[in-house]
Amino acid sequence: MPCVNGFENLSKLEENLGYTFKNIHFLEVGVTHSSYANEARGHIEYNERQEFLGDAVLSIIVSDYIFENYTELPEGELTKLRASLVCEKSLCEFSTELHMGEFLRLGHGEELMGGRERPSILADAFEAVLAAIYLDGGIEPATKFVLGFVKRSLAHVENVPFKDYKTLLQEIIQKNPEERLSYNLVGESGQSSWEYLQNVIPAGYKEHQEVAVTIAAAKHFLGGKGAVRVHGGGFAGTVQAFVPVELLAGFKANMEAILGEGRCHVLSIRPEGGAVL
Repeated sequence: MPCVNGFENLSKLEENLGYTFKNIHFLEVGVTHSSYANEARGHIEYNERQEFLGDAVLSIIVSDYIFENYTELPEGELTKLRASLVCEKSLCEFSTELHMGEFLRLGHGEELMGGRERPSILADAFEAVLAAIYLDGGIEPATKFVLGFVKRSLAHVENVPFKDYKTLLQEIIQKNPEERLSYNLVGESGQSSWEYLQNVIPAGYKEHQEVAVTIAAAKHFLGGKGAVRVHGGGFAGTVQAFVPVELLAGFKANMEAILGEGRCHVLSIRPEGGAVL
């Protein structure tokens, strides 16, 4: 049973993890997605900081293990092997084994978008939960947790050469001096996410097209003289427009005629630019 707005099932997740927390708060943060925090009132910690830490912990555990156990591999091959173990696909598979998606706290929009099965969210949650174990118990239980997955994964790749497609292609070109390799930009567009892939519209809920409509209206009223983007990510984000000063009053009035009064907020950019906090 998914735990949408609370932590009723975290004891079950602890069973899946094979680890019991002394401070359950670390695990609570680990399964809280930013979309939930953005929609909730008040300050709620979400898992992006722990994901950052978990990424580093994962890297050192995996690096240490393959360094000690694959002494015949040179640095380049070790790097490729590690990459195959800590990539999004692998971490998503680890999370799926743990049924991590059932325990995530997601915002309503992300829930509708199928966030519980989204590979990037599951991979990030794995790193955040790993960080939770590390913060709660230190490197030993974190290592035990990670190696349980890593050793099984390595059993399937013992005889597989760790070469990506780009490397293989370059090696072929190097063996054939008469061949030349060049890269050409076929095209670039900012349309793919919202207009073509429509990843700002919840799957199965085509009537919820508020973000797409807002982007289309903003582009229309700007008439090619500004820029529009989704800030904050997909369905849970906000639409941000960069509007020339001379168009500002009309743009705001037109957008609020569609979205409602008070829905368009004018922000200013500091003359100093960004600030380091």
